[in-house]
Order: sequence, then C-alpha cells, then structure tokens
Amino acid sequence: MNSIIILLKNEKVKLQDISSLLIFMYFFNVITSIVYFIGPMISTVFIMIQNYIITIYKSAINLQKGLNQIYIDRNLYNNTYINNIEQSLYSVLPFLFLSIFSLIIAGIILVLFKVQNILIKLNIFIVSNILINMFFYHEFILPIILTIFLLIILSLFIPLGSGFYCSRLKEIYYLVSMSKIEKPAKKKMVAIILISILFVLVFILSMPQISILIPLTILVAILLLISNNNQKNKSEKLIVKLTTYIVFIPVIIVYNVKNEISIISILMVAILVYFSIERIISTFDEIIKELHKNSVEFNYNEIKNINFLVKYLIDLDVLKNNIFDEEILVNQIIKYFEVQNYNACVELVDIYLENYSSQKYHDIAIYYLYIIKYQNINNKECYEFLKENLKIKNQKIVPIDLIEEYALLMQDFDEIKEDVENILINNRILLSNRGKKLIEFKG
Repeated sequence: MNSIIILLKNEKVKLQDISSLLIFMYFFNVITSIVYFIGPMISTVFIMIQNYIITIYKSAINLQKGLNQIYIDRNLYNNTYINNIEQSLYSVLPFLFLSIFSLIIAGIILVLFKVQNILIKLNIFIVSNILINMFFYHEFILPIILTIFLLIILSLFIPLGSGFYCSRLKEIYYLVSMSKIEKPAKKKMVAIILISILFVLVFILSMPQISILIPLTILVAILLLISNNNQKNKSEKLIVKLTTYIVFIPVIIVYNVKNEISIISILMVAILVYFSIERIISTFDEIIKELHKNSVEFNYNEIKNINFLVKYLIDLDVLKNNIFDEEILVNQIIKYFEVQNYNACVELVDIYLENYSSQKYHDIAIYYLYIIKYQNINNKECYEFLKENLKIKNQKIVPIDLIEEYALLMQDFDEIKEDVENILINNRILLSNRGKKLIEFKG
C-alpha cells in the first residue's frame, strides 16, 4: 500500500481519483469473493458441528435417564453438507486460476500497447481481474454493477479530479500506519475463547431448533464491541469501525443475491447499504480529525486544514514545561511550522533533539530546522550541517526532499554514500529532475 501511495503523489489528480476508485473496487471484489466462496463452507461446517453437539448432548441425557439409546440426528448423514463444502472448495480453485489468468491478460495488453506508467498498469490489471470474474461468475455481475452504479452517482456529486477519492485512500493508509492494535494477553485470550464456547453451547443446547449461526453472529458483534472499547488509541477503534461497516456491505449483497430476490429484499438491502455508507462517511470525518491531531506521517506529507492545525496546537509554554510522547512533540513541530510560527518551531526542535533518545523522527526535525535556518546560506555550510546532523538510518519517516538536497551537495563536496543513494533509487518517482539525473549518472 505504501508503494501505491507513493505512485499516486506525482500523478494528475483525475488519474489519482480513478486509480483510487479502482483500488476500492478491487478490494470490494476480493471481500465479495471471500464471502461468496468461503462463507457457505464455514457456515456449513458450523452447522455440522451443531448437529454433532446436539447428538452427543441428547445421547448423554438418555444414558443419564437409564435409557440404552443413542440419539442420532438424521442431519448427520445429510450429504448436502458435504456437497456444499466440496462445491466451495472446487469453486475456489478456478477463481484463483482466473485471477492468475487476468494477470497474464493484463501483461499481454501492457506489452502490446507499450504502457510505461506504473499506475495505469495497476489499473489495467484491476479492470481485467474484475471483468474476467464477471464473465465467468455471473453471481458477481449484480454486486459489481451495483457498485459501479453507486460510484457513478457519487461522482455526479463529487466529480473525479477533485482529489476526494484519493484522499480517502490515503487516509486509510495513514490511519493503519499509525495504529498498533494490541493483542490481548494469553490468559485473557483463553478466557475469551472459553466464554465464547460456553455462550454458543448454552445457546444451541437450550434452543436446538435455532441455527448455530445466530449465536455466532451475536457473539461476533459482542466481541467487536468489547474489542473496540478496549483499544486504548482512537485510531484502533476507527479501524475496527471502518472495517466492520465496509465488510458489512458485500456480506448483505452476497446474501441477498444467493437467495430469492424480491421487492422487500431489494428495499432491505438498499436501506442497510445506505446506513452502512452513512456510517462510513461519518467514520471518515472522525479519521480526518484523528489524523490531523496525531498522525506525524499525515501532517508531514499532506495538505493540512489550517483550522484543524490551529485547533490542535498546544501552547508553547505547556510544551516547554512538560514531557510529551515523541509523536506528540513532532506533530507540534509540524503544526507550528505550518502556521508559520518559526521561532516556536525552532524551540521545539531543540527540545526534541535534547530529550528524545530514540529519535525515530530525528531527520524530520532536522528538515524543519534546515528550512528555517540553513536553506539560504552557502552550500558548504549547508553540506556540513546535513553531514553532521542527518541520521538517515532507523527513521520512521524519510524526508526525501532533504535527502535529495544532501545528495546534490554531497556530489559537490564528497562521494555520495551508499545509504543515501539507495534511498534516492527506492524513491525515484518523488525526486526532482536534478535528483533523477543524479542517480542515472551514478548508475
């Protein structure tokens, strides 16, 4: 995903939006495929487990009562269950083959038309994959056409070229990159599993006529709610919410496509999809606020909303007299720079360099210090400053502009170091023409 975000940066806004929409469609297609192929198999396995549990339970009751009878559920020998599992497994293999086939078709198209743009290559692969799935699996036609129809309506209100769709993709990337979802402790995990098993057992034994899928659905909803509330950082909560709403749409569509379609089912799907989209939009509003507040990578890379920047500025005296997390202080450095309070920005950089031993954002701090104090002095002094202060290694974010500047200065006063050259090569698409010529000359 990071590579895709880098590719999007230097493209025209309209191509960015088209590519982002196609990426969203591709992931929607993947989720729909998983639900369509794997869903029936998993549900069938759970129903078989339910039948075995009921058989064992009722047989135990008969033995307790002194009856020498073993209860045998007739559904245990229902070949439909086995056939459903086999059908799901046999359907997955052709689907995987078709995915590989679509990659081959896309490759042939790229060779025939000599396409050079990497992003267009990605778009051709996605479109070929979706079209081939629609051609061979008619069940996918309705969900994909519905998705395209919704996107066309959306594009009438938010036109392609506005940057809206690309921004949403980037926001998801930044949210995921700043999140660290904590795994529960082993004891806690064991307790959750045992309680979950007990909950399902009590449910199906007390109401054996009800499908096991109902208590499982309730259980998943409860676990999601507990997991969401137990996450310490808001970013993790937002990821859980967004994932839930996004996955919910293809699940509802696939379920209704596989069953008999009626006016009522269409209305129900429309209402459920509407509310899911409404929740997705409101979640994105929360994501934008969270990124402006806490994401160093977002605040460094993207155009910021000045109102959010001012809203989340911490008073300089408070920052001086208290110890904050590294990310918070670096975010404040960026915010003070963006609102053009350069003196405060320099003071915060000094505090950062003095007090944070790990300094995962050391080069970002140096970047802002360089722009404010050193950019307009002679080249020799600039080079000496960068040579003395840049760490380059073990940095969470690499300021490509500054590394390129350093490499160009290094060319005049020294040999370009291998680690600097590797960074330039790996981020070639982000370099200026001078930077590109430099690595071409080195190559």
